[in-house]
Amino acid sequence: MQKISRLPAAGLPNPSMSTLRKLPSRLKTCVYELSRLRTALCTLEEQLAHARDRVMACDGAAKKELLPISEHLDGAIAHLKTLVNARGENAQALARAHFAKAGLAEGAVVTLTYPVYGLRRAAVFDEERLPRKLKDVTLKVEGFTVEHVRGKTEVVLGVSGHLVVDGKPSKEAGTFCLHPGCPVEVIKPAPAKDVPLLPAPAAD
Repeated sequence: MQKISRLPAAGLPNPSMSTLRKLPSRLKTCVYELSRLRTALCTLEEQLAHARDRVMACDGAAKKELLPISEHLDGAIAHLKTLVNARGENAQALARAHFAKAGLAEGAVVTLTYPVYGLRRAAVFDEERLPRKLKDVTLKVEGFTVEHVRGKTEVVLGVSGHLVVDGKPSKEAGTFCLHPGCPVEVIKPAPAKDVPLLPAPAAD
């Protein structure tokens, strides 16, 4: 493992080159809470499906009596889906604003150095060092993903997009983890558009 602070600087500064920074705590917290909401939603949907199967095995009278309960649960799940969608949009906005500082924006073509973690799971969440194994890829950025979540301060995001071959996006797509300290070179900046506003802090 290499300490990020000891990475060598080769040649003259390149304005198209930058280094990924650590995720801000606000973004980590948002992704962590999103992950927990998604887990709760999946669990409730599975439990409701199981309950419906048992109700369908009952006689007609029991089905009619249990119908209001089923409708109430459907409403609760719909509300939870609304919360998940809202938190997901919030996380995406925070991620876009953070990675835009390194030139990682939707529509940009970048050469990214990404980590290959292997079996050493501790390396995934070690923000002070780079993993031993790194690879390079050139891709057209399409979005950001959640790769690993282990706690409020242990979150790893990724970038998705189509690989670029001979200067053109190919049919092959991939998702690559974003690790603090990894270099990014912007080959083609993202199309100019309005700068996204950060979401307003939640009211106390």
